[in-house]
Amino acid sequence: MYIPFDQLPDHARLWIYQASRPFTDEEQSLIKTGLNSFCEQWNAHQQPLNSSFDIRYGRFIILAVDEGVHAASGCSIDSSVAVIRQIADRFGVDMFNRLDQAMLIDGQVEIRSLSEIKKALAEERLSEHTKVFNNLVKDMAEFKSGWIVPIADSWLSRFVPVN
Repeated sequence: MYIPFDQLPDHARLWIYQASRPFTDEEQSLIKTGLNSFCEQWNAHQQPLNSSFDIRYGRFIILAVDEGVHAASGCSIDSSVAVIRQIADRFGVDMFNRLDQAMLIDGQVEIRSLSEIKKALAEERLSEHTKVFNNLVKDMAEFKSGWIVPIADSWLSRFVPVN
């Protein structure tokens, strides 16, 4: 059963998928329609899941389940991954590349490879203060406080040169 994203409790479980390019407004509209339908029928062991989604910055699809009502099962998670694969195939985007890192630079999302990030940090074109997206947050509480963090507070901190 679909519930509005902003009404999810802090313990709601999240999955964040990063697109290799931004979606157009038309694509976002179609994705929202499809995900709304998916959330309305998403279930685990014949029990409806209180679920939601959001699209942020035109390129992050966030799926969520209030597991305080009913927990997602392996099969229900597989069905959500299948929906994301359908979106990726339909719009010709990669939604599963975990090697590229999204950054927020001058209010715009930029995607960089690890080798590009290491080089830019070494050359001081990026700093420990550069904002990055932590797509591994597990719930709404972490999403609210730790989805966008400085490099210094991310797994990339190990690549910041020590002066």
